[in-house]
Amino acid sequence: MFTPYRRRFIFEQWPRDPNGPFLKPPPPRGKRSPNDILWGADLDSFFWTQRQAGLGVVTVWSRSMIQAFGENYHKLEEIDEEEPDPCVIHPYSQLRTLIKMPEFLAKIMDAEDHTDTNAMDIDTDGASASASAAASNENELQCSIEDLPRLQEFIPREHFPDILMVHDPDELTQGEEVEPNSDCKEDEKSHTAPIKYKRVWPTCDDPTGGEALNMRSGDEARTAHLYLSANSRIGVGHHSFVYRAALTLPHPLVAESSTGQVTVAAKLAMPRLSAREMLRNEADIYNKFPKHLMEDWSGYNLIKPVRYPVPVDAVVPKFFGYYIPESSESSASSPESGPSPILLLEECGTPIEARWLSLDEKTQCYTHILRLHMEDFVQNSIYVRNILMQPGPLYLPPSERTLARPVFRVIDFGRGERLNDWAKDRYGQDMSAYESDSDAFRNNILPWILKLREQEREARQELGINEVEDI
Repeated sequence: MFTPYRRRFIFEQWPRDPNGPFLKPPPPRGKRSPNDILWGADLDSFFWTQRQAGLGVVTVWSRSMIQAFGENYHKLEEIDEEEPDPCVIHPYSQLRTLIKMPEFLAKIMDAEDHTDTNAMDIDTDGASASASAAASNENELQCSIEDLPRLQEFIPREHFPDILMVHDPDELTQGEEVEPNSDCKEDEKSHTAPIKYKRVWPTCDDPTGGEALNMRSGDEARTAHLYLSANSRIGVGHHSFVYRAALTLPHPLVAESSTGQVTVAAKLAMPRLSAREMLRNEADIYNKFPKHLMEDWSGYNLIKPVRYPVPVDAVVPKFFGYYIPESSESSASSPESGPSPILLLEECGTPIEARWLSLDEKTQCYTHILRLHMEDFVQNSIYVRNILMQPGPLYLPPSERTLARPVFRVIDFGRGERLNDWAKDRYGQDMSAYESDSDAFRNNILPWILKLREQEREARQELGINEVEDI
């Protein structure tokens, strides 16, 4: 929401001891969120201070840094309570896990003349109706996709799909332009056989942490169903189409909806080699993102060189997998032909209009770009159309969210790069090979740093940020 002034700024000061030492780097770490950036639980957790009493050189420390340093800590205001630690703020959950009915209970119900008890599921959270609907909709979408909730939480690794059965009556997987048909109802479309896809990423060596994510096969494979419709297109670019798609997750996961389904953003490439290479590159980037870039955390970060704290929100959408047609192995010589690979992501709203953003909101979008750079990623396509906005905060039920508290995500990494991959392409080895030679490291990383600075300049231009006044 546009406002001509800021709400987030540093207003506290840390009074230095006249005999205190000069504050030399490195400072105490204090409490940090997983991105390892200066963190505070609230806006009043940040303090302007002099590097030495009476000296005109100022810096910013957090409350926990000052506490670790020990000087004049008890003279600070607002220290009646211990500052909480950083923690993940989970989105409002739409998923429930069904529990198989115990055998002894099934026998009791059989004795009471209940039928098909072995196929029943018990759900203490009240999702039994959703479970029945999910079990019956493997071949069709039974309600309007607008009535389904978005998937905004991570899929538990133990239930992550290995196989994706793609229901595609409009033949969208071919990657061609298909005009929406508003007069055609979903249940009137021809029922074509689903296309079988298999997961490529994430894999057991994915860097986001957690237990191994191995592929299962045969009867043990975890199968999800994806429903594509030309009427649900939400984006189009020079190389791809994006659709809102209904997703039935593998048992025992169901959503709190009439069909037990959720929606995701499904990105498909056009039938050109360059387009399909870009989609694969984007999936590779998502697979390499650290998990915290997809998580909301409590508190605020102060991200240099910006002087204003920003919420520790997720930077990019959650990654729900990259899948290729099972038949693609037989057509490896012509990867641009046949059904497109599919990238599944969290749907995160609509492109921003920078002129309607407040200074705080522009700063938040800009620091999203800075955080990508701190993690050694560049997006390489900095336009406002690639920054999405939706009502927040996401821990509230969707009906209670508001654009007065928006959240932002950066998208479209088809041209994205990671530092070590860039170095391998440019020099034949990643940057760790130069750690023992500081001159070589400095010379070789300079083009990368120049690339970052140019991307940051482009981001400021797109967002209408004045480098002197607004940073």
